[in-house]
Amino acid sequence: MMEEELELSSSQSSIKEILVAAVALEEMMEEFYMRLGDVSSKHGTLFQRFSLEERRHAELLLELVGKVGKAKLTLNRSSMEHVENIMDSSKRVVEELSKALGSLRYGEEVRLETLLLVMLHAEESAVEFYQALYRAIKPECRELLEGILEEEFRHLENARRVYRALHGVYAQTAGSASNAN
Repeated sequence: MMEEELELSSSQSSIKEILVAAVALEEMMEEFYMRLGDVSSKHGTLFQRFSLEERRHAELLLELVGKVGKAKLTLNRSSMEHVENIMDSSKRVVEELSKALGSLRYGEEVRLETLLLVMLHAEESAVEFYQALYRAIKPECRELLEGILEEEFRHLENARRVYRALHGVYAQTAGSASNAN
């Protein structure tokens, strides 16, 4: 009995750590989109809306953190390991995001294509994380994640659309340059 209680306590601690890390990532994405909106006037309104949605995601995740403390949110061991593996695999994306955000903060020149690629990777990672978390938590706690997951899917689709549109511009520019020779 004592071992089960320790396991539950350890599990709750891990869930809380995962959610707190997700809150921090949402806050980074909020700032990233705000700054990306300043850099890309063509899509500024879209990125400003994304920034506000990322803020709301962080607030909803904080609600889930509160449920962990009240033992309303639990994960089984295999689900927990899956979510942790996804968090580990997203470290590269977090590094990309941190680097891009640092460059934006300090006014360093960063190609829009690079920023959009970071956005695309971050949204893909977010969808994967929230899908795993959604499957791992009890059904009564899933409602908070449903809205986040829907918005993350929309962010991913918009990120793909914007990135494809930008690549079309680069492809046309490259094609025009080669035709001029």
